[in-house]
Amino acid sequence: MLISAKAAGADFTSVVTLGRQWMFVDPALLKVYCQRLGKLSPEQQENLEAKNGFGENFLHILGSKDPQSMDASDYEQATIVHDLNQPIPQELQQKFDAVIDGGTLEHVFNFPVAVRNAMEMTKVGGRLFLFTPGNNFMGHGFYQFSPELLYRVLSPANGFQVERMLAKEMGSTKFFEVADPDSLKHRVALVNHKPVVLMVQAKRLAAVPIFARTPQQSDYVESWHGNTEASAGKPPPKLLEGVRRTVMTIVPARTRLFLRRIMWEPLRAPIRHRKLSLHNRKHFHSTPM
Repeated sequence: MLISAKAAGADFTSVVTLGRQWMFVDPALLKVYCQRLGKLSPEQQENLEAKNGFGENFLHILGSKDPQSMDASDYEQATIVHDLNQPIPQELQQKFDAVIDGGTLEHVFNFPVAVRNAMEMTKVGGRLFLFTPGNNFMGHGFYQFSPELLYRVLSPANGFQVERMLAKEMGSTKFFEVADPDSLKHRVALVNHKPVVLMVQAKRLAAVPIFARTPQQSDYVESWHGNTEASAGKPPPKLLEGVRRTVMTIVPARTRLFLRRIMWEPLRAPIRHRKLSLHNRKHFHSTPM
């Protein structure tokens, strides 16, 4: 995503990462990715040959002059020691063209303060990149995040616009564009068997007070304005569901239990599974990277 953003014109001249980030990409594969940026200099080629280590060499290839890193401890020699649970000092506000979270925010207890810090450090016209747990990461950190949360946080009301939000299952090479629940007027949910990472690219449009109004879940906002369909987070019932409801209201309780176990649940399970999977094209649209 970072290489794609650079190729599309994103500025990485001044960069800060939340936590000092390690590189875990095969050097040969990274060279293939970096070909999108044009011909690399001999020095850049040499930098890519380092198999692991910290990510500053890669950030230099993206155009960063002096990559910075922020952590609550200096145990990995971060250039800025600051606890993201606490607001950043004024001198760090609007300081960076790109702010990159490669997997830190989920480990910070005070998430609203931490994400606001990341947003505040981004210059107007700059970009915030989040690579963060989306599903099946229970126990990895304090939190795992939903598309709803990230769309509402990185919204025009807070001076940001999400340019891309992708979902990717760990171990898969497929990427999926994630729809905004507010645009669909119902929830974007996912039930699957593998860990899913959300990859977010957001541009800062304006320096407005962040969280001057508390973000609210979009389907509840719709219901408060009289849209009862959105409040349930579901589209209107289909024919099968309408028949089921009618039958269930007229048969005895024991018969309802029998029908639910033997008939309705087996019929509904495949439909429900597809609606809550990455195969739901209203929610997740396959995309190349």
